[in-house]
Amino acid sequence: MKRISIFVILTGLFLCSPLFSQNLNIGIWQLQNPDTYSNNEMVSFNADSATFCYSTCNLLTGQITPLRGVFTLSGNYLTLTFNNNQGSSKFFLTWINQNKMVLSVNNRNLIFGLVGTYEDQFMTNYFNGIYSTGTYSGSSYGGSNSGGGSSNQICYTCHGTGTCNVCHGSGGVSYYGQPRTTCSACGGDGKCWHCHGTRKQ
Repeated sequence: MKRISIFVILTGLFLCSPLFSQNLNIGIWQLQNPDTYSNNEMVSFNADSATFCYSTCNLLTGQITPLRGVFTLSGNYLTLTFNNNQGSSKFFLTWINQNKMVLSVNNRNLIFGLVGTYEDQFMTNYFNGIYSTGTYSGSSYGGSNSGGGSSNQICYTCHGTGTCNVCHGSGGVSYYGQPRTTCSACGGDGKCWHCHGTRKQ
């Protein structure tokens, strides 16, 4: 009986791996534990063309830096080969559930949550880190006016426009052919995530 149970469990794990691996193609994956929390890092995959796009958005400047290339998935190993001879990276892929995966490389575990699901908590953690302490780890700003809008100085994030510099006030984003989703920087209201539309620091 024990042998049968172990066989069923192992068979289930074996079958779940390729099943979840199909989820790479279903949306945009948000990195939950970046080195710097002012960087909003996301990756999307196109299984039909075996291509990917890894985008880094600096939340302080709104600048988006995309890296494109091709990927291969062999068992639990995911290899990303970047265009223009920018090298490649090989990760060990672990599925936590269908909306959460971990890519391990060089003794570091990169945790990704599928955008639009509970597993994507990046912006929630980001804002909690800012407004609970007045700053965030690795930031260059802080103090009592951080995010409070009580200063008369122009907000340096939106440069006084009051709109989100990631979605440009539209409240939604579409990355490289993917379906339009709610902007993870402003939460969909189109306002600057730093001053909340007050235009002040």
